[in-house]
Amino acid sequence: KNKSIVIVIHDLNYALANADYFIAIKEGKVVFFGEKDKVMTSEKLSDLYDSEVEIIKTNGKQFALHH
Repeated sequence: KNKSIVIVIHDLNYALANADYFIAIKEGKVVFFGEKDKVMTSEKLSDLYDSEVEIIKTNGKQFALHH
């Protein structure tokens, strides 16, 4: 059976490790949504947080670094 769970989380590294799809909301509006590899990019996250965010990949996992 296909099941979905919706959670609200602000810890990017926890989210990257555990979720396949993302919805980003800023000031009450959806900024982007979709599959992790397509939407969780340094550019999109930096725009979302108004701060530099770098996504790195190592050993098949993604991590977010805030600068």
